[in-house]
Amino acid sequence: MRRRGIVAALLMIAVTLSSCNPANNNLEAASTPGSENNTNDGVITIGFAADEFREEEYAPLIKQFNNENSDVQVQFVSLDLAIDQGQPYDSSQRLRQVASAADTIATSFYVDDPEQMNTYFYDLTSLMDTDATFNPDDYYPAVLESTSIAGGKYWLPIEINLPFLSYNKDLWEQRNLPPPDPDWSWTDFTDTLEQLAEKNGSTVHTYGMADGSQGALVLLGLLEETNTDLWNTLPAELRLDEPAIVSAIEQLQNLVDQGAIYAEIPEEETQSLYEEMENRSVMGMLESG
Repeated sequence: MRRRGIVAALLMIAVTLSSCNPANNNLEAASTPGSENNTNDGVITIGFAADEFREEEYAPLIKQFNNENSDVQVQFVSLDLAIDQGQPYDSSQRLRQVASAADTIATSFYVDDPEQMNTYFYDLTSLMDTDATFNPDDYYPAVLESTSIAGGKYWLPIEINLPFLSYNKDLWEQRNLPPPDPDWSWTDFTDTLEQLAEKNGSTVHTYGMADGSQGALVLLGLLEETNTDLWNTLPAELRLDEPAIVSAIEQLQNLVDQGAIYAEIPEEETQSLYEEMENRSVMGMLESG
């Protein structure tokens, strides 16, 4: 919790400096709560946008910051109101809407295009380099590096979601399989799932893995091995009949049919699957995160 609070504060300060810096000419002019109130009795008001459901989470931080800084005040802005969900999806338009919401933004949306990011957001690299209070070691290894686009850093991570795998040691010993290896390829991984699965006729007695992502994790992994990046492909440019995508979908379906992957897992059933694994009964691996 302490690390998360520090990072949230750093996010506010870093982007605030970018929006107040007159040398920053890359930001598109936008009407935001911060820009409208910067000259109100000498008090600078900074608009901080985030998903509306997170307002309660950020409220204590904003209150503390406002109490400690009488000349700079933070105002929460609902990011939900800034994004027009009624329009056809367009990444450039969505990026502009997100960037125009406020001076500072907490969002998971970005475009892996340095030109577009540089158009709407300030590169924080120079601020990180000159701020003596900024310590990259506050972040877990590689987390900060993962936010870099073509050498530019346009945001700071405030949280990270890591999927993890639990595995049934007894079942693995029964199958004479070596422990999971961090250097596995996705092919190594799916081959192991097939060896864990046990199916007679149409009945699956043992599944290879319970996939909490309902197959998405494995599908993205299979596509990654063919250098197919769904995350940064515009919907209008996505062709589901491309051979790499067709092959990955067919391979995933085959894994499900064999019982190598059990993908139909409502979130509320995750705990019961853990319990079944503990009973050494029906599952070789469990993905969650």
